[in-house]
Amino acid sequence: AQARYVVGQCEPVPFFATTRLGGRKRGAFNWTAAAVDAGAGGLGDTLHLLSRQLRVLAVDAQPLEPYWGRRSWRALVASGRVEPLQRAISDTAGARAEFFLDGSNQGMMSSLDARTVPGFGQLELKALSVETITCDLLLRRLQSQGLPVHYVKIDLERYDAACLESLASAVRHPGARGGAPLSAPEFLSVELPGEMELATRLLHAVGPSGLGYRRVKICRQRLFNLRLAKGGRYAASGPFGHEAADFLLGEEWRGFGDLNAALFARIEWE
Repeated sequence: AQARYVVGQCEPVPFFATTRLGGRKRGAFNWTAAAVDAGAGGLGDTLHLLSRQLRVLAVDAQPLEPYWGRRSWRALVASGRVEPLQRAISDTAGARAEFFLDGSNQGMMSSLDARTVPGFGQLELKALSVETITCDLLLRRLQSQGLPVHYVKIDLERYDAACLESLASAVRHPGARGGAPLSAPEFLSVELPGEMELATRLLHAVGPSGLGYRRVKICRQRLFNLRLAKGGRYAASGPFGHEAADFLLGEEWRGFGDLNAALFARIEWE
């Protein structure tokens, strides 16, 4: 059976990975593989993935046009190395949903769930009407272009579990959603929610009975972040895959069965 890996980045974030990687741990990909930046925000992660020569599908519910107006970004879009897609990632596709914007004007935590947005209950939140999409359709979008998906980053403020559940359903039951069979990405990272119900859903979707990941790192991205080494323009989640650092084991992967309440209690979430 294929061993798989995932990374959880802390705020914290877990990283999950497969063993289809061969000997390549670092270096560039020469534009032969793709990544999904689900919850692209300020495009810090997109920028880092492009620096690794991965083609990027950058998805966010907020308009990304302010970035694409710059000549360098327009050139990347024209070359096909990055595709901006304004969608709200949800558990249904093709609907319209209200996406609530950060009421503090910091732009840090916008969400389909108004309760998670700074300023909720105190400020009048601005909302956008955005078309929804499911995460499995993002991978199918790249798959239809003949691109293997090397890495998926998920940061969706309470909708991470819904994203992973759509991926798990498409991988485990390909006929149910139609289309060609879908493979789990080689690496996946997702922010661990602080609520037990959401965390349980997330881990079930990612684990052996879902997407099939069997190896994991738990990363404290506030301490191990590209921004610290490369400056503010790398406002990214941190190195991914083999380069990600588990908060206790460094670059070593832990077994999925190691994830338990005692381990989570040691993470120090903030």
